[in-house]
Amino acid sequence: MKSLICVVLIISTAVCLFSEIVYFNGETAENHYELHMFNSLTGVATCLTDLNGFISGFDFSVSSDKIYFGLLSTDKNGLYELVLKTGEINPVLVDGYKNRQPCVIDEDTLLFVSYRKNRESLFLLDLKDAEVKPFIVLEGYEFSPVISPNKQLLAFVRSIDTYEHDGQIYLYNRITGEMSNLSGKSTGDYSPSFSPDSQMIIFSSYRERGQQAIFEMNIEKGSVRKVTPFFGTTDRFPVYDQSGEWVYFTTLKHKYQLARMKRDGSDREIFNVFTNDLNIGTIIIQ
Repeated sequence: MKSLICVVLIISTAVCLFSEIVYFNGETAENHYELHMFNSLTGVATCLTDLNGFISGFDFSVSSDKIYFGLLSTDKNGLYELVLKTGEINPVLVDGYKNRQPCVIDEDTLLFVSYRKNRESLFLLDLKDAEVKPFIVLEGYEFSPVISPNKQLLAFVRSIDTYEHDGQIYLYNRITGEMSNLSGKSTGDYSPSFSPDSQMIIFSSYRERGQQAIFEMNIEKGSVRKVTPFFGTTDRFPVYDQSGEWVYFTTLKHKYQLARMKRDGSDREIFNVFTNDLNIGTIIIQ
């Protein structure tokens, strides 16, 4: 009996260690972008929303029981929350502006992208009283905000006029208030994401021969290395898994697919999530 219990515990532990729950916005046959959940152990993808719009950016609540997301739609533009246990969807901020890409600061505050005054900038939303305040408003466009796991750093993309094609990754220190351009003279960087230890940023970029490839940056040293192991692919929207050992991303090889690889680019594995040539967008890991 004890042996059987040990076997069950070992199997359960293995499932926890090797199973990742991946959330992503994926295209439907009707050309909408809905929120999906993918279990890397079972290989099953489930559509979580049916909103007939474009879900743009999402993040877990502090307690991980909800997902905040942005919806671009002709009549329902705004920020919403999805209660994971029940599937209930509630409006959070629907005020006539193109609000998207929410990023959770704490249990009472969302950082989000909003198109106000003819450009996209970063704003703060107080969830208790629905008050909106400007946060980072520069010349051009600011988007794709992401908070480091230690909550001290904010990375975002700044673009003058063409979004990711001339985008550069900026870093804002929430403790000191300092802001720096991590991309330096390079352009074409987009979709940054922090490592679990908050020391690295992984991102997509056009910086090399026009290819969409994945790169990793050491924040303290400023050094950048290419993770995508070869040329000729379209690899984008990378995120680390909870251990920091694997990188999940989307790739285009005959069709858009969800994939993962080790941080050094090895052990590249593609998941057949969609049977049709439908686009897969940004990702978060649970």
